[in-house]
Amino acid sequence: MAGRAVRLKARNVTVVVVAAVLAGLGIYLASLVWTSAGRGEVVGAATDGGDEDNDVVDKDGAGKVKIPRYKWADMFVEAKKRRSTEAPPADPVHDKWIVSQTDRAPTESLRKVAAGQLDWKMAVYAPEGWSLPGCVHMSSQKQKSLDFRLTKVLPRDHFSRKNLAVLYAIRQGARLIYEVDDRTSAAEPLSAAFELPTKDEGPHPMDALVVPAPAMLNAWPYFGVEDMWPLGLPLSRVADEAPTTVSQQKYKVTLTQGLLNGAAPTDAIYALTRVRRGEALRARFEDKPRPVGLPRRVFAPVQDTNLVWDQLALWGMVLPASLPYEQAHVWRGFVTQRLQWDLGHHLAFASPHGARRHAASTADGTPPLEQFRQAQRMYLETEAFVDFLWAWSSTAPHLFDRILDLYAKAVDAGFYTARDFKVVTAWLHDLINIPYKVPKPVVK
Repeated sequence: MAGRAVRLKARNVTVVVVAAVLAGLGIYLASLVWTSAGRGEVVGAATDGGDEDNDVVDKDGAGKVKIPRYKWADMFVEAKKRRSTEAPPADPVHDKWIVSQTDRAPTESLRKVAAGQLDWKMAVYAPEGWSLPGCVHMSSQKQKSLDFRLTKVLPRDHFSRKNLAVLYAIRQGARLIYEVDDRTSAAEPLSAAFELPTKDEGPHPMDALVVPAPAMLNAWPYFGVEDMWPLGLPLSRVADEAPTTVSQQKYKVTLTQGLLNGAAPTDAIYALTRVRRGEALRARFEDKPRPVGLPRRVFAPVQDTNLVWDQLALWGMVLPASLPYEQAHVWRGFVTQRLQWDLGHHLAFASPHGARRHAASTADGTPPLEQFRQAQRMYLETEAFVDFLWAWSSTAPHLFDRILDLYAKAVDAGFYTARDFKVVTAWLHDLINIPYKVPKPVVK
């Protein structure tokens, strides 16, 4: 009990310090350009670069995004027939792919991942001239050769072009995709680190956190780290009591977040208030024998690395283009979780099987103060965005119609932009044309 009290006291001290940092730095709210919806562009937003007018979207008489209607099922059948008459692809076809994005030369971590996961293929969006043996480089020439509709909508030289590496992997037969950044080193084969699902595997018994829904939680305390929180956790939830009790449930897990020792992906608030200047994060999670699942209507932040996406969740990997890097990935995770509930699918967390290193103390290696400045909107708006997702619902019979409805309403609410809606629309069209078999909603 005494140790618990000390941890709770430390957590409460953190909340006070967080408030002081927010007030002391001022967040420069006056310098932000707000739209009529109360939200505006921030550092890290996408620059123009597509071949279309990407900042305009059709709206109805009330000024709301007009949602186009598509015959997805018919389009899938046509795409399947078309593919059956085409020559087999020249590039490697494989059922397990690693996808990454980097803005620098191949890092030691990426080299280790590429060399250590021999039963996986790898596709990387990286600068021109980048090369790593055994990897498919998403160069500008390679992007053009793929003829994806999304290529014309995404901004040039922007991290959202990782979407093209994902589409490429799906087109080449991906049943599983392991998403990793350029600083994460996998210490053992992924098949040993994660409970990788077999093809068409149904729900199976597993440990699940006991959480009254609806909820937003920090899963890290279950793995023994109680004084740290993941990037994307709303600041108002930092001091919440975290669940550590589990029960046996039968879940279909389609997204697994593996934890990482060392520089765990926390945020700049933690780095500024709890890490000494010049030191690196040194998180150490407990090993659990099996992943732990989350019940329906419970959110938890996931990041951009050490993620395993099942084939039934690959539709959720799309990255909108208007948000800064970290926010784009965190919000994508929340959107995916919300739509998972409609499919009867679940998110799980797995014990660490590797480590993450960098010189700075934030999730992507950016100096903490700069990361804090870039992530202001994420800190201020994530809770409102999650509330939006809790309130959103759709009865559309096709998942893609639900996805378009969600993003259209998110644009209307000011969370995303017209370009983002066009990115998502193009992404769905490319998936159908691959053709990607879309899972069916089970919640009406």
